[in-house]
Amino acid sequence: MEEKDINELTEQEETLSGNVENDDPIESEELIEEEPADEDPAVEDESEEAPAKPDAPKKKKKLAKWKIALICVAAFILFLGLAAGIFFLVGALNSHERESLDLEFHNTKPAYAVSYTATELNLIKKAMKDDADEDTVKKAIAMIYAKANNNKINNSPSAVAVLRGEGSATLDFGAQKPSGTMIVRGIKAQSGNEFYYQKGAAIIKCSIPPLQSTLEDVLNQQERLYSNGVDDFRATYNSETGLTTLKGADALISTDKVIELEYIPFLKMSVPAKTKYKTYTKKKLYEKAYYLDDPREITNFKITEDTIVLKELKEGEKYIELNEEEGYYTCRFSLLVEGEGHDECVQNSRQYLRDSAGSDNLEYGKFDVTLEVWENGWLKRMRDEEIWQGTVSVPVLGSSTTSSDTWYESIIFYDYNEELFSAEDAEKFEGEDWVQKLIAAYKEQIDNAPRK
Repeated sequence: MEEKDINELTEQEETLSGNVENDDPIESEELIEEEPADEDPAVEDESEEAPAKPDAPKKKKKLAKWKIALICVAAFILFLGLAAGIFFLVGALNSHERESLDLEFHNTKPAYAVSYTATELNLIKKAMKDDADEDTVKKAIAMIYAKANNNKINNSPSAVAVLRGEGSATLDFGAQKPSGTMIVRGIKAQSGNEFYYQKGAAIIKCSIPPLQSTLEDVLNQQERLYSNGVDDFRATYNSETGLTTLKGADALISTDKVIELEYIPFLKMSVPAKTKYKTYTKKKLYEKAYYLDDPREITNFKITEDTIVLKELKEGEKYIELNEEEGYYTCRFSLLVEGEGHDECVQNSRQYLRDSAGSDNLEYGKFDVTLEVWENGWLKRMRDEEIWQGTVSVPVLGSSTTSSDTWYESIIFYDYNEELFSAEDAEKFEGEDWVQKLIAAYKEQIDNAPRK
């Protein structure tokens, strides 16, 4: 369905304003006719007709100036109410849903030897017991994460992470609280030191459709990054912010088709051929991309014993458990998002969100993690459920207290899997060198784009 542009609404409001002004019966002076008083019947003269009396003049009564002003103000308020009502009614009537990508990904355990030491395995077993104390559980989870993170960065000849998420955000403007749905899609591909990253986010639904284009201008984004890990570090460049994230119309996210299969499922993002890529030093790129240590890391949250929080679990769940049939551990925990020490945990991720949303006070309210790690120590999947809140500036509408409730996950593939590709691309990328082929295909797009 065609989205209604906010500018069209402004023109409609002007038309409504003109109609109200032209049809308004209220004038600076109001004519009030007084009925003539009843008279006795005239006595007829048989010899001569009595002359007709002239009509009595009509009297005018002027309204006081304060009454005129009051009426005008009342009319204006009525007009605003009607215009606002029409605006939000049209939005409600045109509300619609768009289908988002819903695929099941089936990754498999890589054929790597167990990387845990005997001491580390004993710690895991101890932490899995029902009577395990909190410190032991935290220590085991922190170790499992550190092992998976190190293996992904340093001990994975090749790997691809499929990124996806979805969330709802509510903007509070007082009387009106429009809400929208955003989806996120992307990939991280690594082969040795070579690395490619791409992520896009788009608003796909708004409770008040006339506002959707406005929210897209603020929240739609795309970024791409390539590095050979030695002397070539390139990324998309936002000339207004100096960051790697393209926003609004510059993000080049399609509005007519949200999802596609282009190599790997993610948002349909036009190849930013006209977008300049900036060449960075390694240190500068890592700073601009908000990494803790390395672009291949699992997350830029700092996960240690001190930042892990153990919340009450649902019935039947455990903080650490082993799926013996499929061969992977599941860890359930939360991260420290408030109080002493939370800045160290969230600062990189929080700063990324603040810069992306244009907020200087955004804070996390929740960050719950489900971490799945193969029993040999390599990452299988990481999923988080998060809540954040902050003040966001929206063009035309002004500042809003905004809250978001989202989920996000990365699913790791170490071996070729045809489920990741369209039928057309599956054969092209098949083989042991599938990740190298994938990175090369994306790198070619960047090579053909101008540099800043």
